[in-house]
Amino acid sequence: MKQAILFILILCSFNSIAQERLPEENPKRVQLKKVVPEMCVPSKQVFELYNGNPDEIEPKCSITKEELIELLNSDLEFLKNNPEFKGRGMISVIINCDGKVIGWAEVVKSRNDELNKEILAYLVLKNFEWEAGQYKEEHIDSVYSFSYQIVRGKLRLN
Repeated sequence: MKQAILFILILCSFNSIAQERLPEENPKRVQLKKVVPEMCVPSKQVFELYNGNPDEIEPKCSITKEELIELLNSDLEFLKNNPEFKGRGMISVIINCDGKVIGWAEVVKSRNDELNKEILAYLVLKNFEWEAGQYKEEHIDSVYSFSYQIVRGKLRLN
């Protein structure tokens, strides 16, 4: 009886360890409302890549998160004029297989429409260069999302 219980415990432990280590077979797909012009594979889906899977490489912006934070904090008028503002949001960018930005979207809006519009307009205007995401060494249409938080008028990316 003790051997049977021990065997079951070992089997359950192995199963949970194996599940934690195995990456998903395919990258996560994100459903779009419509096909975005300039997609390499016209579809209503793009891939959201995760660097934890060895087959997936996230799209990469030409500037670092730290540089983007510095630019946003120094250039956004809303943040300069509202030093006590608190809020959070999420922005997504769609990058095609050639590394071209083909769309921006607010996924989660902050509590202020003026700020939401200013952040999106700023990112579109700056038009940073991106490296395309990859799945199994093939460049693919993908989406990259970043969330932000604003505390006491200062933005930081999560």
